[in-house]
Amino acid sequence: MIRVLAVSPSKDAMGAEQSLLNIAPLLATAEVDVTLAAPSGGTFEKRWRGLGLAFRALEIPERRGLRSPDGRRMRGPVELISLVWRTVRSISRLMRVVRETRAQVIHSNLLMTHLDCAVTGRLTRTGTVLELHEIVAPGIGRWALGFAVRLSDSTIAISGASRDQVPSWVRDKVIVIPQCVDVGRFETAAPRGEWRARLADSPECPIVAAVGRVDPEKGLHVLVDAVARVRENGVPAQLAVVGSPGVDDGGYLTELVRVGTRLLGDALRIVPHVDDVAGVLGAVDVLACPSFEEPFGMILLEAQVCQVPVVACRSGGPGEFIVDEETGLLVEPGDADDLARAVQRLLGDARLRARIAEAGAERVRDEFVAPVRAARVASHYHRLAAV
Repeated sequence: MIRVLAVSPSKDAMGAEQSLLNIAPLLATAEVDVTLAAPSGGTFEKRWRGLGLAFRALEIPERRGLRSPDGRRMRGPVELISLVWRTVRSISRLMRVVRETRAQVIHSNLLMTHLDCAVTGRLTRTGTVLELHEIVAPGIGRWALGFAVRLSDSTIAISGASRDQVPSWVRDKVIVIPQCVDVGRFETAAPRGEWRARLADSPECPIVAAVGRVDPEKGLHVLVDAVARVRENGVPAQLAVVGSPGVDDGGYLTELVRVGTRLLGDALRIVPHVDDVAGVLGAVDVLACPSFEEPFGMILLEAQVCQVPVVACRSGGPGEFIVDEETGLLVEPGDADDLARAVQRLLGDARLRARIAEAGAERVRDEFVAPVRAARVASHYHRLAAV
């Protein structure tokens, strides 16, 4: 049995955390025992323990990166010194947990802990795996990512887009293992009517939804504009945005509410993050993912397995697994007109919706289910532990 310590700085379970939750229960059958080290007291710990898996509380000092959130300026000297000190503290705490759990492999699940885990692995002579869920802005951040990848033993990218951001001088250490869906999570859901009433002021009208983080790179303001254009064309579409800020300080959400109120009025409903994703997806008519550069887009797979037709931007991960006009519709990033046309096509054509929904569900169940990904990740752990 290989002992793996999965490390995450997240207290609550969102996309990257769900990635671990999807496969962790299945790894035991492949002789892999996973312990999660993460901040305690959140939904991530609750759901992890609910699966009967081992958990270790690990308080990871928060860090905000080398650049400001908009990427326009470097941090000042005081902030950089604080960043280094917090990283040293994180490595020290992580080394203690690695020794106490006698881990053979360390798996870093988010960008914030990649360098921590890579350095800890070197200091404790433990194999390290980094998993790339984020797209880092070009510049010094990608150089730092390349340095962490170089220090690690291997790196898993969730898509070709997340792999290609890694500097060329270290990209050969990166393998792509696409995301997956735990189909069992979506076999039962709350009654459709209950969620439609929560998601729309006029639940009898068609509902377009976006589900996930409410951050600037998600392009939700473009979706608001697009749905407003659909409504101007006579289609009484309702827009539901389900999620909360992830890396943003909440300013984007405030601006989104302001713009949405002006353009959509009561046709916009914003619902904070919920765990019942199956209930939400089972109640909507179209799922939109307008991200400018989505690393993968697991919510798209989840919508497809629920037989909800999807619209996404052709940049980043979605363009790698969505077949345009077959398993979904792809649009140009940031183009509200293109997005509006795609949404209106789906809302106005029941046969198109059904055809795309059925084809999407079939492909997900064939290629993107949790047992397939768990087997690939477990095989990777075994190869690493054997070195």
